[in-house]
Amino acid sequence: MANRQLVLEKTSGGIAFYKMVIPELRVKGSQCELTRNPFYDDSNPSLSIYLKNDEWRFNDFGDPEYKGNVIDFASYHYGLDIKKDYKQILNNIIEDMESLTLSDKQKFANVEKSATLASQKHIEFTLNERDANYFTDEELKFWSQYGIDKTALQNAKVVAVDGYTERSPDDFSKTYSRKEEMWFAFKGPKHAKLYCPYPKKFWYVGSKSQDFTWGSGIDFFDQEVEFILTAGEKDALTLIAHGFNAITLNSETALPSRRLIKSLYESRIKVSVLYDIDETGLKQSLKLEEEFGFKRIVLPKWLIEKGGKDVSDFFRLGGTKDELLSLINFSEVNTQPEVERKSVRTASQRLADASALSEIKKLVDVFLHTGELAILFGDTGVGKSILGIAIADAISKGVKFLELENECEPQKVLYYDFELSDKQFEKRYSDNEGKAHSFNRNLYTDSIDFAELKFDRQNKFETVLIDKIKEDIKSTGASVIFIDNITFISSQSSQDAQVAMELMKMLKQMKQELDITIVVMAHTPKRRSSEHFSINDLAGSKHLSNFADSVFAIGMSQSDRGYRYMRQVKPSRSGEYKYDQTNVVKCELTKIDSFLTFRFISYCNEATLLTCADPDYEEEMKKKAIELRNKGKTFREMERELNISKSKIGRWLKN
Repeated sequence: MANRQLVLEKTSGGIAFYKMVIPELRVKGSQCELTRNPFYDDSNPSLSIYLKNDEWRFNDFGDPEYKGNVIDFASYHYGLDIKKDYKQILNNIIEDMESLTLSDKQKFANVEKSATLASQKHIEFTLNERDANYFTDEELKFWSQYGIDKTALQNAKVVAVDGYTERSPDDFSKTYSRKEEMWFAFKGPKHAKLYCPYPKKFWYVGSKSQDFTWGSGIDFFDQEVEFILTAGEKDALTLIAHGFNAITLNSETALPSRRLIKSLYESRIKVSVLYDIDETGLKQSLKLEEEFGFKRIVLPKWLIEKGGKDVSDFFRLGGTKDELLSLINFSEVNTQPEVERKSVRTASQRLADASALSEIKKLVDVFLHTGELAILFGDTGVGKSILGIAIADAISKGVKFLELENECEPQKVLYYDFELSDKQFEKRYSDNEGKAHSFNRNLYTDSIDFAELKFDRQNKFETVLIDKIKEDIKSTGASVIFIDNITFISSQSSQDAQVAMELMKMLKQMKQELDITIVVMAHTPKRRSSEHFSINDLAGSKHLSNFADSVFAIGMSQSDRGYRYMRQVKPSRSGEYKYDQTNVVKCELTKIDSFLTFRFISYCNEATLLTCADPDYEEEMKKKAIELRNKGKTFREMERELNISKSKIGRWLKN
């Protein structure tokens, strides 16, 4: 029986399947060269395929929706739902692998750049199209029966063609010409769909993206806009000609991709489905209603009686715009879930809703999980910003920080820095020769010019600020946000505490709305550094923590100020209370080449770090350090032997 382990065995950890789909894929050690994503029109190579824990995984830096293991990749390839069709995906992978001949396998193992699959071929084509203003009387008569005139054809960039030429990557070309038929072209970015009414047929030329839609332009709208999803280009054009917004997928049986669903949501587009009223159309429109919540519009029964089945036939056989609007309004009133949802969900409904949400994963072990609003706080000068950038850097690369588990692939991170100037940032992340650190391109960091934010009594400061952050998230595609720090932001208003509370409330709402992770950094007021951290140490008000899913802190060792430590103060509901005062993460501030970060030392009790060093003991350690130095020991070796930070040993030896 097909299972995940068998798939990994059959595909050598997944790489054989990737190479089957993308034959020009070049493997170098434990990773592949960036390549184009075969599942949409990827203008720049942005797909990363790499080996992790003996399994080849993928991540698209151009679109973070595309990421996961080989089974996730296969779900896109086959157009199947990873949750509902999991077993079918496994079976398809194994069947495809077993169907490969020995020569096929050799070809995939030694693939050249010229080898391509149909989905990756960039076949050039040239349409022998007539002037956009010229259609024959017969052609215009055909379109007019659907209410489509020459202006509608021109606006939709539908052209009449007399033929076309295709040119393959090896420069082989072939020309096709129409005879007596009418040929029309619905043009896409790198392809065209050709349509012949008599005899009815259609076909594609060029390189068509699997994610392509045709029809009204998808844009970012100020308010919710109604779009009708229909079964083909002719139907979409008919609706557009009658004043509706309409789009169509590759085919009536195609399902919208996750990428398209996200684009529609972000564009504030509300989708209604208007498919044919034959068996296939009704079945597919019902599926779209159930799986995606699209409103379903059903054409009237009289259409079947007159021999029609689609919306083009509806207008051809006497239907009007007002009648269609009535059908749309009727579907709005009568659209009800199969099981009526009450104002309060049942436990089963809550579980069903949860299954559609993103899985909770660790980003920094139990300190930070995906989808959380967390607070990181500490004393001034302890290194909060250094810690924040170090964590953000690790998340952007999909790697561990301080040996703390990270279950996620590389994420796009947006870090708002209100602490450092650009030159200070440059100095912090450059070596002694001025060579700057090379950050991952997933990490964005900038400040906000508050002077440019226009706020007044009607538009509060925090509301305008949140709108700006949302705009930046949309621009960068970031899924993890750092705000360094809320203390500075609050000071921009005359009511610090009130602004901080309102801002935390709005950040929590934004987190839920956009399904993102947010880390808010804050100072502590004056506190006794020899005491354990508590939630009362949070600057402004401990009530800020009520809006946070988790709170953690960074402190400085009192016995050796070269050491820092991290501990949980308010544990996440998604994880255990693992790093309390009996088990803190001890680390040391260090610079690796040009990157200022922290190095893991050990786990220890917070109390051992809060006691000031005994003068006699410290003097004894100084003498031992000098002895070890005279023996040629390195600072790292002395640190391990004396359990004293390198920075403190350096100060002793310097004096």
